Amino acid sequence: MSKVDGVVTFFGALMILIVGIAFGAHEEFYEERNANLCFDETVKVATGADPKSLRTFRCTQALRVKLLGRENKSAILFNRGIIQRAKGDLVGAQASFEKAVRLSRTVDRRNLALAEVARELGDYGVAVQQYDLVTRSALVAASENLRAAVFARLEDVDTAYFASIDETRACVACHGANGISTNPEIPTLAGRLEDRLEHALYQFMNGKRHNALMTPQAQLISDEEVAVFARYFARLDGPGSTRVD
Repeated sequence: MSKVDGVVTFFGALMILIVGIAFGAHEEFYEERNANLCFDETVKVATGADPKSLRTFRCTQALRVKLLGRENKSAILFNRGIIQRAKGDLVGAQASFEKAVRLSRTVDRRNLALAEVARELGDYGVAVQQYDLVTRSALVAASENLRAAVFARLEDVDTAYFASIDETRACVACHGANGISTNPEIPTLAGRLEDRLEHALYQFMNGKRHNALMTPQAQLISDEEVAVFARYFARLDGPGSTRVD
Protein backbone atom coordinates (compact mmCIF):
# COMPACT_ATOMS: atom_id res chain seq x y z
CA MET A 1 0.00 0.00 0.00
CA SER A 2 1.42 3.40 -0.99
CA LYS A 3 1.74 6.27 1.43
CA VAL A 4 -1.07 8.09 -0.37
CA ASP A 5 -3.32 5.04 -0.13
CA GLY A 6 -2.54 4.78 3.59
CA VAL A 7 -3.48 8.41 4.18
CA VAL A 8 -6.72 7.97 2.24
CA THR A 9 -7.58 4.82 4.19
CA PHE A 10 -6.85 6.52 7.52
CA PHE A 11 -8.98 9.55 6.76
CA GLY A 12 -11.72 7.32 5.36
CA ALA A 13 -11.81 5.31 8.60
CA LEU A 14 -11.75 8.53 10.62
CA MET A 15 -14.73 9.90 8.69
CA ILE A 16 -16.66 6.65 9.23
CA LEU A 17 -15.93 6.89 12.96
CA ILE A 18 -17.06 10.52 13.13
CA VAL A 19 -20.25 9.76 11.21
CA GLY A 20 -20.89 6.78 13.48
CA ILE A 21 -20.49 8.88 16.61
CA ALA A 22 -22.68 11.62 15.18
CA PHE A 23 -25.34 9.12 14.18
CA GLY A 24 -25.26 7.56 17.66
CA ALA A 25 -25.67 10.98 19.27
CA HIS A 26 -28.55 11.75 16.92
CA GLU A 27 -30.13 8.38 17.70
CA GLU A 28 -29.81 9.01 21.45
CA PHE A 29 -31.38 12.45 21.05
CA TYR A 30 -34.09 11.05 18.82
CA GLU A 31 -34.97 8.28 21.30
CA GLU A 32 -35.03 10.73 24.22
CA ARG A 33 -37.41 12.84 22.17
CA ASN A 34 -39.58 9.76 21.64
CA ALA A 35 -39.67 9.13 25.39
CA ASN A 36 -40.80 12.71 25.98
CA LEU A 37 -43.45 12.44 23.27
CA CYS A 38 -44.61 9.17 24.83
CA PHE A 39 -45.06 10.99 28.13
CA ASP A 40 -46.91 13.81 26.33
CA GLU A 41 -49.46 11.25 25.12
CA THR A 42 -50.20 10.25 28.73
CA VAL A 43 -50.81 13.92 29.51
CA LYS A 44 -53.39 13.92 26.73
CA VAL A 45 -55.05 10.92 28.38
CA ALA A 46 -55.25 12.80 31.68
CA THR A 47 -56.81 15.82 29.98
CA GLY A 48 -59.52 13.77 28.29
CA ALA A 49 -58.24 13.58 24.73
CA ASP A 50 -60.15 11.61 22.11
CA PRO A 51 -58.76 8.02 22.24
CA LYS A 52 -58.58 8.00 18.45
CA SER A 53 -55.98 10.77 18.62
CA LEU A 54 -53.65 8.84 20.94
CA ARG A 55 -50.58 7.01 19.66
CA THR A 56 -48.22 4.44 21.19
CA PHE A 57 -45.67 4.64 18.35
CA ARG A 58 -43.30 6.98 20.19
CA CYS A 59 -43.34 4.77 23.30
CA THR A 60 -42.44 1.71 21.25
CA GLN A 61 -39.64 3.62 19.51
CA ALA A 62 -38.26 4.86 22.82
CA LEU A 63 -38.08 1.29 24.15
CA ARG A 64 -35.60 0.38 21.41
CA VAL A 65 -32.74 2.24 23.09
CA LYS A 66 -30.10 -0.39 23.84
CA LEU A 67 -28.72 1.20 27.00
CA LEU A 68 -32.08 2.11 28.53
CA GLY A 69 -32.04 1.55 32.32
CA ARG A 70 -34.59 -0.61 34.13
CA GLU A 71 -36.49 2.27 35.71
CA ASN A 72 -36.58 4.33 32.51
CA LYS A 73 -37.80 1.35 30.52
CA SER A 74 -40.38 0.61 33.21
CA ALA A 75 -41.62 4.22 33.10
CA ILE A 76 -41.98 4.13 29.31
CA LEU A 77 -43.84 0.81 29.46
CA PHE A 78 -46.12 2.26 32.12
CA ASN A 79 -46.88 5.26 29.90
CA ARG A 80 -47.54 2.99 26.94
CA GLY A 81 -49.94 0.96 29.08
CA ILE A 82 -51.85 4.10 30.08
CA ILE A 83 -52.30 5.04 26.44
CA GLN A 84 -53.32 1.51 25.43
CA ARG A 85 -55.88 1.38 28.20
CA ALA A 86 -57.33 4.74 27.19
CA LYS A 87 -57.61 3.46 23.61
CA GLY A 88 -59.52 0.40 24.82
CA ASP A 89 -56.68 -2.07 24.25
CA LEU A 90 -56.89 -3.74 27.65
CA VAL A 91 -54.89 -6.81 26.65
CA GLY A 92 -52.05 -4.66 25.35
CA ALA A 93 -52.22 -2.47 28.45
CA GLN A 94 -52.00 -5.49 30.74
CA ALA A 95 -48.92 -6.75 28.88
CA SER A 96 -47.23 -3.33 29.16
CA PHE A 97 -48.08 -2.96 32.85
CA GLU A 98 -46.84 -6.48 33.61
CA LYS A 99 -43.48 -5.70 32.00
CA ALA A 100 -43.32 -2.36 33.82
CA VAL A 101 -43.97 -4.08 37.16
CA ARG A 102 -41.32 -6.75 36.51
CA LEU A 103 -38.70 -4.09 35.80
CA SER A 104 -39.58 -1.83 38.72
CA ARG A 105 -37.94 -2.39 42.09
CA THR A 106 -40.78 -0.82 44.09
CA VAL A 107 -44.50 -1.39 44.51
CA ASP A 108 -46.25 1.72 43.24
CA ARG A 109 -48.80 3.06 40.75
CA ARG A 110 -47.59 0.54 38.15
CA ASN A 111 -48.88 -2.30 40.31
CA LEU A 112 -52.14 -0.46 40.88
CA ALA A 113 -52.57 0.09 37.14
CA LEU A 114 -51.93 -3.60 36.48
CA ALA A 115 -54.46 -4.55 39.16
CA GLU A 116 -57.09 -2.27 37.63
CA VAL A 117 -56.72 -3.48 34.06
CA ALA A 118 -56.57 -7.12 35.19
CA ARG A 119 -59.81 -6.59 37.11
CA GLU A 120 -61.45 -5.15 34.01
CA LEU A 121 -60.34 -8.22 32.03
CA GLY A 122 -61.60 -10.59 34.70
CA ASP A 123 -58.06 -11.81 35.41
CA TYR A 124 -58.80 -11.92 39.12
CA GLY A 125 -55.70 -13.85 40.13
CA VAL A 126 -53.39 -11.10 38.85
CA ALA A 127 -55.68 -8.36 40.19
CA VAL A 128 -55.80 -9.83 43.70
CA GLN A 129 -52.04 -10.31 43.80
CA GLN A 130 -51.32 -6.73 42.74
CA TYR A 131 -53.97 -5.10 44.96
CA ASP A 132 -52.62 -7.12 47.87
CA LEU A 133 -49.09 -5.83 47.20
CA VAL A 134 -50.34 -2.24 46.98
CA THR A 135 -52.21 -2.46 50.31
CA ARG A 136 -48.85 -3.13 52.00
CA SER A 137 -46.85 -0.56 50.05
CA ALA A 138 -45.64 2.97 50.69
CA LEU A 139 -48.02 4.11 47.97
CA VAL A 140 -51.04 3.90 50.28
CA ALA A 141 -49.26 4.63 53.56
CA ALA A 142 -49.59 8.40 53.19
CA SER A 143 -53.20 8.40 52.03
CA GLU A 144 -56.04 6.97 54.07
CA ASN A 145 -58.47 7.64 51.23
CA LEU A 146 -56.37 5.70 48.74
CA ARG A 147 -55.84 2.92 51.25
CA ALA A 148 -59.58 2.61 51.84
CA ALA A 149 -60.27 2.63 48.11
CA VAL A 150 -57.68 -0.08 47.40
CA PHE A 151 -58.97 -2.30 50.21
CA ALA A 152 -62.55 -1.86 48.95
CA ARG A 153 -61.49 -2.82 45.43
CA LEU A 154 -59.56 -5.82 46.78
CA GLU A 155 -62.68 -6.95 48.61
CA ASP A 156 -64.78 -6.66 45.44
CA VAL A 157 -62.22 -8.57 43.37
CA ASP A 158 -61.82 -11.24 46.06
CA THR A 159 -65.58 -11.82 45.98
CA ALA A 160 -65.60 -12.06 42.18
CA TYR A 161 -62.55 -14.32 42.23
CA PHE A 162 -64.13 -16.56 44.87
CA ALA A 163 -67.24 -16.94 42.72
CA SER A 164 -65.12 -17.78 39.64
CA ILE A 165 -63.25 -20.68 41.24
CA ASP A 166 -64.86 -24.08 40.62
CA GLU A 167 -64.05 -25.37 44.12
CA THR A 168 -66.23 -22.70 45.72
CA ARG A 169 -69.28 -24.78 44.85
CA ALA A 170 -68.05 -27.42 47.28
CA CYS A 171 -67.36 -24.73 49.90
CA VAL A 172 -70.86 -23.27 49.85
CA ALA A 173 -72.50 -26.69 49.49
CA CYS A 174 -71.10 -27.73 52.87
CA HIS A 175 -70.40 -24.49 54.74
CA GLY A 176 -73.31 -22.44 53.41
CA ALA A 177 -73.44 -19.67 50.80
CA ASN A 178 -73.03 -17.12 53.60
CA GLY A 179 -70.40 -19.20 55.38
CA ILE A 180 -72.80 -20.25 58.12
CA SER A 181 -73.28 -23.99 58.28
CA THR A 182 -76.66 -25.55 58.99
CA ASN A 183 -75.07 -28.93 59.65
CA PRO A 184 -73.78 -29.38 63.21
CA GLU A 185 -71.05 -31.69 61.86
CA ILE A 186 -69.65 -28.97 59.56
CA PRO A 187 -68.06 -25.82 61.03
CA THR A 188 -69.21 -22.28 60.23
CA LEU A 189 -66.52 -20.23 58.48
CA ALA A 190 -68.12 -16.77 58.41
CA GLY A 191 -66.46 -14.24 60.68
CA ARG A 192 -63.52 -16.42 61.66
CA LEU A 193 -60.00 -15.06 61.77
CA GLU A 194 -58.37 -14.97 58.36
CA ASP A 195 -55.04 -16.40 59.48
CA ARG A 196 -56.78 -19.28 61.28
CA LEU A 197 -58.71 -20.16 58.14
CA GLU A 198 -55.52 -20.07 56.05
CA HIS A 199 -53.71 -22.23 58.59
CA ALA A 200 -56.49 -24.83 58.60
CA LEU A 201 -56.59 -25.01 54.80
CA TYR A 202 -52.83 -25.44 54.57
CA GLN A 203 -52.98 -28.26 57.12
CA PHE A 204 -55.53 -30.08 54.97
CA MET A 205 -53.40 -29.40 51.89
CA ASN A 206 -50.18 -30.79 53.35
CA GLY A 207 -51.79 -33.75 55.10
CA LYS A 208 -51.29 -32.59 58.69
CA ARG A 209 -55.06 -32.68 59.11
CA HIS A 210 -57.38 -35.19 57.49
CA ASN A 211 -61.07 -35.20 56.73
CA ALA A 212 -62.90 -37.38 54.23
CA LEU A 213 -64.55 -34.30 52.65
CA MET A 214 -62.00 -31.52 53.20
CA THR A 215 -58.75 -33.29 52.36
CA PRO A 216 -59.56 -34.05 48.69
CA GLN A 217 -61.06 -30.56 48.20
CA ALA A 218 -57.99 -28.86 49.69
CA GLN A 219 -55.75 -30.67 47.18
CA LEU A 220 -57.54 -28.87 44.34
CA ILE A 221 -56.83 -25.28 45.40
CA SER A 222 -53.71 -23.16 44.99
CA ASP A 223 -51.86 -21.04 47.55
CA GLU A 224 -53.30 -17.91 45.95
CA GLU A 225 -56.82 -19.32 46.24
CA VAL A 226 -56.26 -20.18 49.90
CA ALA A 227 -55.72 -16.47 50.63
CA VAL A 228 -58.85 -15.56 48.65
CA PHE A 229 -60.99 -18.14 50.45
CA ALA A 230 -59.72 -17.08 53.87
CA ARG A 231 -60.34 -13.36 53.23
CA TYR A 232 -63.77 -14.03 51.74
CA PHE A 233 -65.12 -16.02 54.67
CA ALA A 234 -63.41 -13.86 57.30
CA ARG A 235 -65.30 -10.80 56.00
CA LEU A 236 -68.71 -12.45 56.16
CA ASP A 237 -70.92 -11.71 59.16
CA GLY A 238 -70.93 -14.70 61.46
CA PRO A 239 -71.01 -15.76 65.09
CA GLY A 240 -67.54 -14.29 65.59
CA SER A 241 -65.84 -17.53 66.61
CA THR A 242 -62.03 -17.60 66.22
CA ARG A 243 -61.80 -21.38 66.52
CA VAL A 244 -61.43 -23.55 63.43
CA ASP A 245 -62.71 -27.05 64.06
